[in-house]
Parts: sequence; C-alpha cells; structure tokens
Amino acid sequence: YDGVHLHVGGARVGEFNHRYAQPSASRLRSFGYAPPFAYDGASGEGGLLDRQRAVGGVPRIVDTDTSVEYWRGDCALLHIDPASGEDRALPPEVRLYQFAGCQHMPGALPPGMVSSEGTPVAFASNTADYGLLLRAALINLDRWVSAGVEPPASRYPQVGDGTAVPREEVVDAANRLLGASVAAEKLQFVYRLDLGDAAADGVGRYPAIEMDPQPVYVPATDSDGNERSGLKPPEVAVPLASHTGWNQRQASAGGVGQTVEMMGATLPFAMTAQHRRPGDTRPTIDERYRDGGDYLDGVRTYATALASEGYLLPEDVDAAVANAAQRWDWVLSLQV
Repeated sequence: YDGVHLHVGGARVGEFNHRYAQPSASRLRSFGYAPPFAYDGASGEGGLLDRQRAVGGVPRIVDTDTSVEYWRGDCALLHIDPASGEDRALPPEVRLYQFAGCQHMPGALPPGMVSSEGTPVAFASNTADYGLLLRAALINLDRWVSAGVEPPASRYPQVGDGTAVPREEVVDAANRLLGASVAAEKLQFVYRLDLGDAAADGVGRYPAIEMDPQPVYVPATDSDGNERSGLKPPEVAVPLASHTGWNQRQASAGGVGQTVEMMGATLPFAMTAQHRRPGDTRPTIDERYRDGGDYLDGVRTYATALASEGYLLPEDVDAAVANAAQRWDWVLSLQV
C-alpha cells in the first residue's frame, strides 16, 4: 500500500493472524487490546511500523480520530508512553488529526436522545460534523502519495503543552461546569492482558486475565467545556454550545454515571442571561456575538484560515458557513 487512511480506530487493532480471529471485534478482551499501540514504540513494546520499516516501504498514513476514541480509554496510547506519561513523536510517514469535540460518527441536526442501540441518553447527541475535515484529509493523503505534497501538520492533544490530561481532571471540570454526573470509576479502560504462554504465536487463552488498567489521557477543556487542542471543526472553534466526547445514560435507563459508547453530547449556551440555567457559568450567546451575521462572519474567518492551512478544501468554506447557519437557527429555536 502506498497510502492508508485510518479512521476512528484509536489504538485498537484488528485480529487477523490469530486462532479464532474476529477482525472487527470491538468489545472483546483479546489481541485487539494488546500492545504495541504506538507507531514508534513505547516502553520497550515495539511499534506498529517496526516490521514494515525493517523490510522497507512504509506507507503514508493519515490517522483521524475523534474525542470519543480518547474517552473510551485507548486513543492516547498512540502517542503517549503509558509507563512514563511522556509524549511520543510520530514518525514522518504519519499524520494524526484528532477531530476536537466530535463523536465517533459525524454529528447532525437535529440531535438525538437515544444511542444507535436504543439507550436513552442524558444529553442531546453531539452535533459537530467533521465531514468536511475528513474530505480534506483524504484529498491530502492522495496528494501526498501521488505528488509528494506534504499534508499539514498533525493536530492532537499532548502532555507537554498541557492539552492532554488525565481523564479524571476533565470529568471533574464537566461535573462542575455542565452539571453532569459522570463517574470516573464507571468509564471504559484498556487493561493490560495476560493472554497465555502461546500469545506470541497468535494463540490466546480465554478468557484473558485483566490486570491493571492503562492510563487514560483525554483532551483538556476550556472554560466553555470545549477542547483546547486538536483539529476543530468550525462549530467547535466558533461555538454555540459545549461539544463533548462522552454522553451519559439517562437515569430512567439505569446505570447512572455510566457513559454511552460512541456518543458525544451537545450542551447549548444560553441565548441571554434570562435563559441561563442556575449554575451555568458559560458566557451567553449574546455576550459572544452581536447577532447571527456576526457569528457567521466568525465562522467564515475561521474556515478560511483552515483552508489556507490545508485542513479544509477551499471549495468547502461556503458549506461550512451554511452548516453554521443551520446551527444558529437550531439554537435560537430552543430558546424562543
């Protein structure tokens, strides 16, 4: 392969050269959760590209992930050493883009109140749509492979600049700022596994023995509850709401404090001080923007800057603004 686009895989891998392999298994405690996780190796575990590099022909790789892949416990293992907690450099053949404030699948209006599996959720689903960023990432990969045009720099949270932090820090901030009741001890973890003495030969012993959990780092958030780092779609960079990489079960569904897999949430800002709920310290929409035109001007300025840097296709700037106009109308409809 000359180029590979990996999307929303986080640090999970497939099962292929294993006895009883299930290539698309996503919940099993098996080889898909075993190291190596990082591209360049971490803590002496080797790296995902080591064997390919030894024989030559490492493909160009564009890796796109969302906030959900960090919150489910694995994505930071791609670039943070689990033993030292230090950032790992990405090899030159890899670009990693974290779509900030987004859920596993692109968001859309109107948001839903149930998961794809029918679980009622506490907050409206995440409406942030990373589709335009995904288009640019794929075109950039094609140009990288076919014409040697380097894609724009990776954008993802890092420990060194304070934008990747232990998940408990963001849980505490969300509970204070957004009135959530996320319980850190009920969140998903990736555990170190004992798959038996023949694991190196692709033969596992089941059920695997779960040992201590891997550390979990997620993107740090700002005073609005939005993520500070990563590649932000316009609706996250010029916000009308807080956009998260987690959502919770409704109390009526039981399991209070548990998150719902693959889903994020949208928590709109109040339009005016009159509409603000008690305890909400986020600035209101009328404190941020003079009117809808002012808001859309901000979106166009940001989208144009993204396009100039290569993260958005120039022909998609108008689409980003049109998308934002729909969101303005939706937020207003909530507070009439």
